[in-house]
Amino acid sequence: MKKSRFIWYVYISLALTLLLFSLCEIKRNNPLDASGSTFVQPQIVVDTTGASVGNGDTIHFDSATVVVIGNKAESRFQVSIDSGSWSTWKSSGKFHFYSLEDGKHTILIESKYDGGTISVYDTIAFYVRTIGYKPAYHTYLDSIIQTDTGVALSIVAEALGMKPITYQWKKGDSVVAGGNKDTLIIPDVQSGDSGSYRCAASNEWGVDTGRLYKIKIVYPAVPTYTVTYDDNRSTNGNAPVDANVYEKGATVTVKANIGNLTKTGYVFAGWNTSADGSGSSYAAGVDLTMKSGNVILYAKWTQNPTYTVVYNGNGGSSGSAPTDANAYEHGATVTVKGNTGNLVNFGYSFVGWNTAADGNGTSYAAGVDFNMGSTNVILYAKWTQNPTYTVTYNGNGNTSGTVPADANAYVQGATVTVLGNMGNLVRTGYTFIGWCTTAEGSGTSYATGTTFSLSTGNVILYAKWTQNPTYSVIYNSNGSTSGSVPLDANAYLQGAIVTVKSNTGNLGKSGYSLAGWTAATDGSGTTDTSGATFAMATANVTLYAKWVIRTLPLHLTAMEDPASPARLLRTIPQQHNRQHQREPDTVFQAGIQIRC
Repeated sequence: MKKSRFIWYVYISLALTLLLFSLCEIKRNNPLDASGSTFVQPQIVVDTTGASVGNGDTIHFDSATVVVIGNKAESRFQVSIDSGSWSTWKSSGKFHFYSLEDGKHTILIESKYDGGTISVYDTIAFYVRTIGYKPAYHTYLDSIIQTDTGVALSIVAEALGMKPITYQWKKGDSVVAGGNKDTLIIPDVQSGDSGSYRCAASNEWGVDTGRLYKIKIVYPAVPTYTVTYDDNRSTNGNAPVDANVYEKGATVTVKANIGNLTKTGYVFAGWNTSADGSGSSYAAGVDLTMKSGNVILYAKWTQNPTYTVVYNGNGGSSGSAPTDANAYEHGATVTVKGNTGNLVNFGYSFVGWNTAADGNGTSYAAGVDFNMGSTNVILYAKWTQNPTYTVTYNGNGNTSGTVPADANAYVQGATVTVLGNMGNLVRTGYTFIGWCTTAEGSGTSYATGTTFSLSTGNVILYAKWTQNPTYSVIYNSNGSTSGSVPLDANAYLQGAIVTVKSNTGNLGKSGYSLAGWTAATDGSGTTDTSGATFAMATANVTLYAKWVIRTLPLHLTAMEDPASPARLLRTIPQQHNRQHQREPDTVFQAGIQIRC
């Protein structure tokens, strides 16, 4: 019986333990409503009063803040913007987004219970328009400022937007005298300065009114003040928090950047009492003496030095070097551009870029990366010289004169202008008519002044000659009866000097004497004798023998008997030879002797 009771006791204990564990799990994973019996799904509540942007809003500054509240103590939240990485889980509170570009942005909010598995989501879609719009304040949350009399008070209400921005402070509905800057300074607070203050920022696009500052005059036994750290538009991290309150004259040790604040393109350089860095600067660990007023220490940012990459055509004859408009920080990755502007350097080939104009620096091909150093970079186009070729002129058998000289070095595709016969080339019996790529004239012919595109190889241009016409001199006997005409085997060019030959063949004609040579068969015209000269015209010449009748002298002698009957006998000689004179013929007649 005792054993049975013990077993039942064990069963009951186990059951109670399981029930208790189950209830704990339900409470941990599935919070209940007030009645304790019904599951309540996680809920997302967006606190629009504490947020700087709501669903469907258009804001004119580059940062946004959303505030979310859960429906249970176990509620947890994480957010993501524009499908980016998720934030860390938080129970509730503010989520900040900085350096937003103009355009549409979507914030995704996820909520579930701590340790739970069921998630709910909500989105906030909004637009950022910062350029060309009215000013906008970073926050619109009202602020209550408590202060004592006799102290100096500064209230900063800087707006974002296109400058110039004009500020005007009002107390209630009344304009504050001298309150035309972003900072309202009350040098000596009096009881009459209590009230509600608001600053309106305006530019040519509109007006925006910031938060309401309520100044309350309090008379604490010992007034205390706060030190607030402002991230001053950081991109990551959190500003440190100082929860202390300080009396006037108290020593405050300035905190370090324990929240790892960062801002893209800048280096954290300490803290300053003014957002623009124009106030008093404090490094981490130094002491400041508290005055009669709260202190805001803004993160002080020093912009990182940036460097440029400039591309130089380095002698390019056409095209343009690419442009890189980026500003690079030290260590940034630079991707080398290609020859996007079609740079050309006649006679050279583009082979990349080099840090030295003479190519002795560091070479980079298009598309490769290098890390930016601490100086500006000039990348010079790197050129490799193309092979060059020559054009040589050949006299091709000239007898005098000189060939022209072309000292140029031509690359493939270059235009060559053919030179003229400037050296007065001459070849006897020929006329210069241009140039040819072969000596025998079967190649390509070029006239003076024409052009051709050079291929891959040296070119020799040979003088091209055409043979001049020649003419002959022929001697014609023109009816001779003996001997032979002289022969002239010469071929005469126009203008050549011809020397008339002598009667080397003893040419003769009965009863006639050879008087020379003439161009007409009838002997008219100019008579050329042996040794005479004339210039050859543009036709063959025939020289005809010119014959003149030979005349004999007549001599009369008286005889003894002139009255005797006369009988005249006459003998006519058959041939007269000037070289061999015969005895005179005798003609007899009574009483008369005729001597011939």
